[in-house]
Amino acid sequence: MGGRLRSAAHPRGHRIVRGPLVTHMEELLSLVSVGEVVNCLPAHSARYWNRPDVAWLPFDDFEPLTYGLVWRTETPAIRALARTVRDLGPLHL
Repeated sequence: MGGRLRSAAHPRGHRIVRGPLVTHMEELLSLVSVGEVVNCLPAHSARYWNRPDVAWLPFDDFEPLTYGLVWRTETPAIRALARTVRDLGPLHL
């Protein structure tokens, strides 16, 4: 995807309607499990949120996702975590 926004229309011209707003992963996976929504997640999500009622299908043509730490308030614990992440460097899954 490389920073490009995708159109809200299907290649055949069908409008893609946005699904319900969710606030946490379990809510999202519950909607996926009943066929209410389809969602794309990083591959490692299947390890952490593996459920028998959700099918995890790989996308081979997506670019790798880049993650970063974000915080609202800096504390000694946050600074220590940021240092640890910086010292470990990139993690390639």
